[in-house]
Order: sequence, then C-alpha cells, then structure tokens
Amino acid sequence: MKKTLAILLALVIVVGLCACAGGSSSQPAASTSPAESASPAASTSPAASTEPAASTEPAASTEPAASTEPAASTEPTQADQQVNNNPTSADAVGYYTDPVDHFARDPYKFCYHYTGAGALTDNMIEVFTRLGKLYNFTIEDVDANRSAEAYVQGIEVEYNKGIDGAFIDCDPTFMNRVYELLTELEIPNVFLFSPYTSEDGVNLAPAVVIDQARSGRDTIQWYADRLQEIWGDIDLSELCLLNLNYSTTPAFVERVQGSTERFKELFPDCAILEADGVTAGSINAETGYDLTSQTISAHPEYKYWIVFACVEYYAQGAARYAETTANPENILITNSGSNSLPLEFEAGYDGTSWKVCYAVSDINYGGPAAMGLIALCDGRATPETLWADRKADGDVCTKYVVDAVMVTIDNWSNFKDEVWAIYDPEGKTA
Repeated sequence: MKKTLAILLALVIVVGLCACAGGSSSQPAASTSPAESASPAASTSPAASTEPAASTEPAASTEPAASTEPAASTEPTQADQQVNNNPTSADAVGYYTDPVDHFARDPYKFCYHYTGAGALTDNMIEVFTRLGKLYNFTIEDVDANRSAEAYVQGIEVEYNKGIDGAFIDCDPTFMNRVYELLTELEIPNVFLFSPYTSEDGVNLAPAVVIDQARSGRDTIQWYADRLQEIWGDIDLSELCLLNLNYSTTPAFVERVQGSTERFKELFPDCAILEADGVTAGSINAETGYDLTSQTISAHPEYKYWIVFACVEYYAQGAARYAETTANPENILITNSGSNSLPLEFEAGYDGTSWKVCYAVSDINYGGPAAMGLIALCDGRATPETLWADRKADGDVCTKYVVDAVMVTIDNWSNFKDEVWAIYDPEGKTA
C-alpha cells in the first residue's frame, strides 16, 4: 500500500486549486507552485477540553444526521440531486431542462480561460468539448500560466477573434481587472469555482461554486456516523481533529470553519488542532505530509485522529504519513476535492486511512456553466436574472451552488457517469 501511494503521488501533479476554491476578489489566492519544505509549526492549543466524554457516541448534530448505512445506498445520488434541483418548462432558462432548440442557431464560440493548467482544467476542457457537441458550441482554452498579464491579454486576443462568451476560472488576486475588461468588452461570462464579489461579499457576476463550509461539515459528519463501525468503543479523550488549513485563502478557511463547527457539535469535549500550510508557502502533498507528521508526532496523548484537509493534496500527504505509522487505521483522513482519491482507488489503494472525500463531478460544474452561458448569449437571460431562483438575498448575480456527493471506494468509479447520463442519456459523446 505504501508503494501504491508513493507511485500515485508521483503521478498526480499539483492542479486546479481554485477548482473548489471561492472567495472575495480582494483576497489573495493560494500558491499552487511546489516550494521547498519549511518547518511549519502546528497550533498546540486544543480548541476544547480534552476530558473524556461520557460516551463514545458523538453528540447530537444540530442538523439531521446522515444515515449510518453506507452513503451510496441511502443518500441521493448526484443524478437525483441534479434532477430535483432543475426547473421545468418556462422556468428552465439556464438549466439543462431548458427546452430551447440549440441547433436552430449557428454554433457559439466559447473560450475557457484559466489561471494555470492541471488535472482539473484538463477535465473541464473535456467536459466543455463533450457538452459542445450536445448544445452546439465550440470551445477554445487559454492557459495564463499563472500570470495576470497573460490572463488579461488572453481575453483580449479571444475577443478580437470573435468570441461569443467566456468561462472564467480566475485567480482571485486579479479578478477586478478581469471583470472590468469583460464588462468593457461586453463579453457574456460565467465565473467558475471562485465567485467575483465586492469587498462586502455581494456577488457581482454569475458563478458556479460549491458550498465551502458545508464541505467541511459534511465530511466530519460522514466519519461521525461511522465511528463506531470503524473504531468500536474508544476513549474520546484520545480523539483529536487536525485541520490542515491554508489561511490566506478565504475558501479554504471556510472549509476548515465548517469542519471545526461540526466537530465541536458532535464531540464537544474533544481536542481540535490546526496546522497552516501558509508557513510552508505551498500547497502540495509534501506540505500535507509535513504538517500531519509534525502535529501528530508532537501529540502522543491522542491515539485517534480525524484529519480534515482543505485541499486534496494535503490529504494525499496525510495519507502518505499515515502509512508510515504503526496503526494507520487510527488516522482517518477526509478533504474537499475529488480529483485524487478516485485515482488512489484506481491504483489499488484500499482506503485504510483516507476513506472519503467531498466530491463535485466536473460535469456538475461544466453543465450549469454551459447552459447559463448559452442563455446569456441567446439574450434569454441577463447576468442579473440568470438562475434567479437560486440567488441569495443581497447578491446582484447568482452563485449557483452545485451538488456534491461523498465519494468512497464503493462509488468512486461511477459517480461522474451518473451525472453525465443526465446531459447525454444516449451516450453520444462517451
């Protein structure tokens, strides 16, 4: 198993971090470039008392708890959620249920602009290519190589070529410039992964995002519902939550806040520690390994650990560390993001420690974004009216919050296919 993780970690490159990241345009984005390992120091002050709890069962959740049965058999699938969350008939503008004839017009020319290439961006290009065949548009992609200047220039070049609309996957640090240019050139657009917001948090452009805090809450809940099954009766004074954070990126902070809040609700007398990747300055598996090993090694008083990683690369590193310990099954790892864990399972990893991730399939991002951009280009919706039924109070434009699924070794192989079947029931693009 150690060899499996080592081989896979060598194959998986650091990619698409803003994929599940959101946040204000006034906040800096996390670095996605590997850096030399520093010596990050984790917080050593537990957030709560470490006195043993009366029972090994978690405290009652303030929200309905998930079933204790495996998620695949009791929770709605992404396909179920997608069907239930899409309007019908006249209210379906910008959704896949929109009855418009997409082939009654000339093909639209769309461009996918992204900050830097990686596995996620590769996946999104494939998604848009397949969707284009179904909904009559072509797709070009422009990689800014993590340069603000290149990003802006890429939009100008595509505009001069006659682009109809743009998918904007943009580093929050230069969203202001990008949004101003899109407005000036009057290019219909949908932001992906990171919303464009004002300083006071008002969403200003159509965007497709995840619920950041919920990703933290749901992953902790998933383990809590299965703790007895996994560990049996344990002394909760020996249980600790370790959050692997990257504190300069608001979306990652929201995820950690979600995991912390749910853990406190369920295990009010257990300890919580945090290790911040900003101290190392990088988001990669090596930093995840270092943060986890240093923290757990420094706290032998805790025998059982739940590790929540704000990004999947930290989860990879944590899993690699767990495999070096005498009892890897005592370290349960989870995260927000789904590009890596399915690859681990595909390579033969049996999920000893890293059992689950909060996953959004690529089509769940690309589908709504494509349908929304088509509606904008058709003139059947404006940025302010697109997906209005989902608009939060106070927002100018809607943040379309996508559906997610908890991916495990039982459902990793088909969790994307079931959603693709909604958009392409006849398998025309498979």
